Amino acid sequence: MALVNCKRPYINAGKGSDEAKYQKIIAESIAGRVTPGESGPWEQDAVQYVQRPPRAYQANGVNLWDNSSWQKAQKCAKSIETYFGVTLYELNDGTKWIGAEYSTPENFDRNGVFAFCKERLQRMRGKCNKKWQTMDTEQTLYREILFQYCCSHTTNPALQDLKRYGDRLSLPLVLFKHSPLRLSVAHRVHGSGMSSGWVSDNATDVQERIDNDKANNMLIESWYVNAAKQDMAEDYYDELDNILCSAKITDTAIYNPGTVPPATPSVKPSIKELPVTDEFAGAQFNQADVDEDSKTPSAGQVSTPIGGHGDSEAPETAEGNLGGDQEPRTGVPEEFEPSLVPGADSEELNQAVSGLYGTILKSEALANQLQHDPAMRRMLSNLQQMADEGNQEGFDMCLGQIYEVYVGPAQQGDMA
Repeated sequence: MALVNCKRPYINAGKGSDEAKYQKIIAESIAGRVTPGESGPWEQDAVQYVQRPPRAYQANGVNLWDNSSWQKAQKCAKSIETYFGVTLYELNDGTKWIGAEYSTPENFDRNGVFAFCKERLQRMRGKCNKKWQTMDTEQTLYREILFQYCCSHTTNPALQDLKRYGDRLSLPLVLFKHSPLRLSVAHRVHGSGMSSGWVSDNATDVQERIDNDKANNMLIESWYVNAAKQDMAEDYYDELDNILCSAKITDTAIYNPGTVPPATPSVKPSIKELPVTDEFAGAQFNQADVDEDSKTPSAGQVSTPIGGHGDSEAPETAEGNLGGDQEPRTGVPEEFEPSLVPGADSEELNQAVSGLYGTILKSEALANQLQHDPAMRRMLSNLQQMADEGNQEGFDMCLGQIYEVYVGPAQQGDMA
């Protein structure tokens, strides 16, 4: 289905009447797969799961995930399997993962897992936790993904209460950006920071997570379930959960349908590169851009606020510059390139910068820090530059770090 969604813009930009193009799109959508014999840029778009594909794992080379940390993570994965009585899928390099072969990217390995978790962590910092310090790392996020997958798949009668975690459909989630089954990270309850509940980076026992369950404020679910909550009042979430949990979808053909759509010789899709927008990037509220997993509007924009238990507010894509001298906590090479978002409104971003300065100057501690902290001034300078360039993604990332490093701690101190 991800391939079908990626191909639609190329059909619309191709040759043929509007009616014929429409019929082709409908035929491929119903079949769940594209017409055989047609190749184009959409094929590469459909298999992308991170901003920039990581290099392949090399047994004796330099990898994103150091071997010691990886081994501890796998020991923890084994502990999770044993606790829930669930067997996780194992990648070719021995890395435990969720789902099955049919739901996993080809040649997916530990570097791919780490890159995916790294990107998600960046989004969390840049969007969901703008007002709170992000305590999670790639290591804890990886463990939570496995944990919640097992929560939704365990048959142990004593653990059924943990089915409040994980995806309601109990299906293997995918990583592909254009799929409705795309893995999404969401707030479980709004009003506080997003956190997994894992305390240490290198935990080897699931008991750490069980003992700190109250610290969790995170859901790992599909975009489909995430999006189903968008226009729904919180009072109906439990009913929605019951409906989705009773669906019992077991046909794996939804990942790779066998139905072949009819040929449409009068339509020829374009094979020129197009600026494709992810259809599953979320709806829009009052014309404000909403991130993939969230109803959080981009900085400087106004949208209808929607909150509540389990409501989706995971972080937006944030592969922009980190800003200032702040380094990623893991110390691994940066795998993501900064990107400009077409149509970003510099005026609105500059309004957001002005609002931030207003917040800083209202706080005696922040105002004093602004005067004496060169690193803070550099980050603010970077933020201003991104606002002037219209770099929405980089702006969101830098703004999130400013809140995490400076504004959040200062506000907590003011309330103390």
